[in-house]
Amino acid sequence: MEDFNLGKLLEQNLATVALVALAVVLVFYAVERVLFLHSGKIKPQQFLDGVISLLRSNRYNEAMTVCENSPGVAALIVKTALVFRNKPPDEVRHAVSSVALLEIPLLERRISSIGLIAKIAPLMSFVGVLHIFAGALRGLNDAAAYFSASAAVGLMQRVLSLAAFGLAVNVFGSLAYHFLYGRVRRLIYDMEWSCNEILNYMAIGKEGENADD
Repeated sequence: MEDFNLGKLLEQNLATVALVALAVVLVFYAVERVLFLHSGKIKPQQFLDGVISLLRSNRYNEAMTVCENSPGVAALIVKTALVFRNKPPDEVRHAVSSVALLEIPLLERRISSIGLIAKIAPLMSFVGVLHIFAGALRGLNDAAAYFSASAAVGLMQRVLSLAAFGLAVNVFGSLAYHFLYGRVRRLIYDMEWSCNEILNYMAIGKEGENADD
């Protein structure tokens, strides 16, 4: 009596298809986030030193141009502060805070999805393994036969491969999540630092102007 078709059983495993789809989505999300966060990478201290140097020379238009041509949220924060530089300090802080609150969700976009995929990948592979074993048991029951050695080895190879694939997706997703999370925290820190520095400079500058008057 011939053995039942394990390859056909595996092809019908929806959990395997779903796991492959999750892996593709995970890679896409991770690559997209890495490119997006890298595009906004600048050295905030050097950038802010250059902007403040222009401001001290009363070259506001050039400072605005530098902000507009520089990527990242730190440049956007400084630009916002310059746009509202003639407003009261409370209005400037409110404008800068509003921009920051709008930008932070854009930085964190899809990172939680990457973490979620990493967590459910091993569970999805476990579901696939159970599905394969359930199908194997049904095949044995219907055929009223027993596994040959080659069929048993083939089944275990496919089960272990599926489990390993799920763990690999989990490892990659976890590494991508923590790497991207660290990059976002760094960008937010740079944004907060730039915000404090430009606001402090503007406050000191206004105090100096009032003292001269």
